[in-house]
Amino acid sequence: MEYGKETGKAHPGVCRKCGREGAEKFEKAARSAGVAFRESVGADSLTTFGGGGTVFRLYEPRDKSELCSLMRAAADVGMQENVFFLGGGSDTVIADGTVYTPVVSTHRLNRIAMQADGTVYAECGVRISALTVSAAKHGRGGFEFLWGVPATVGGALRLNAGAFGAQTADYVIKIERLNADCAETEWIDATEAEFGYRRGAEGFLLSAVFGLSPATPDESRALAVRYAAERRKKQPALPSCGSVFAGADMPAGYYIERAGLKGVRRGGAQISELHANFIVNTGGATATDFTELVNLAERRVRELFGVNLRREFVLLE
Repeated sequence: MEYGKETGKAHPGVCRKCGREGAEKFEKAARSAGVAFRESVGADSLTTFGGGGTVFRLYEPRDKSELCSLMRAAADVGMQENVFFLGGGSDTVIADGTVYTPVVSTHRLNRIAMQADGTVYAECGVRISALTVSAAKHGRGGFEFLWGVPATVGGALRLNAGAFGAQTADYVIKIERLNADCAETEWIDATEAEFGYRRGAEGFLLSAVFGLSPATPDESRALAVRYAAERRKKQPALPSCGSVFAGADMPAGYYIERAGLKGVRRGGAQISELHANFIVNTGGATATDFTELVNLAERRVRELFGVNLRREFVLLE
């Protein structure tokens, strides 16, 4: 799971449209911070859905210090609100065409450290799978419920990722983030993050400390295998961005299936025949294909059941 700077809603579309001028302005900030970038990086290599457009520039800070320097430089030129952090690429769809929003990849911020008190420190770019394996080697478990999900620590914190009756918030002790003006880092307790259903911590998240439960490597592995098997039974194998909508009084898939939308296609995108709350890329899907199905599901469910579905993905434009 990946995360962007929110605008007050739980999971709004990210519509920066800062244009080439804004993109060039951010590039200057990145150069002053010594952060490297790649140009014209496609959605097929950045997101789990695969379809969509091209990111004009993808910034790749080498460590947390470099990321902080980048954000301070961005704040100096008034560009900090335009930044989108990208983790594992789930829950994110990149609009067709060229997206000029500055995208910062966190994949190099992958430090994990076991603390003397048994807690685990992990940076925002750490894959949850890597955290699970590392913790198990030190006799700790807890995140097995997310095994098989391409989530990062940052994304899990941002969305309070959950499954099988567990959620990220269950294990968070404290979170490190940049303060509002990006001048310095600050630590907040888990209670200050105001976690809720599919609602996590706000701000530019850098790392976290987790309190995990005692577990042997064999116990952790067996639990991860069981959860992964359950996930394979219920979720499609084709590329997707994950769950499209958050549940309401009933799971979103319940309404979409009863609206007769399972299997409906638009171009290369399809509402999954296995699970109606997934839109899969059957080959060559565009972001437009995806959003047309999203709009169709929202409209049909609202008309038939009077329910307004809440989007769980981020559309990066």
